[in-house]
Amino acid sequence: MWSLTSEDLRLARQSASRRRTEIEERYSEELRALDAELSEIDAMERLAGEFASKHLRAEAALEAAAPAEPEPEPEPDGPAGSIVEGRNGFRWRLHFGTPAGAEETAQS
Repeated sequence: MWSLTSEDLRLARQSASRRRTEIEERYSEELRALDAELSEIDAMERLAGEFASKHLRAEAALEAAAPAEPEPEPEPDGPAGSIVEGRNGFRWRLHFGTPAGAEETAQS
């Protein structure tokens, strides 16, 4: 059988109380860290919104005021290649002609 004394119960209660205090301290530290992180995110979002509204309005006003000039056509790089304007303004180089190594394969 067990032999429990009031001293054993007091020590168990103290141990549980000490662990509870440690957990509450860790919990409050983590909450403070999360609150700080959320504040940083909110500040970044606010600054990004202000930046975008300020600069996008200025850019739109400049584009509206400036006459549109056509962009010059790019020159192809020799007979075997040309530059093609793709979606979203990206340029891709296309190769027309015999692929590298095809002549060696054909001669074999």
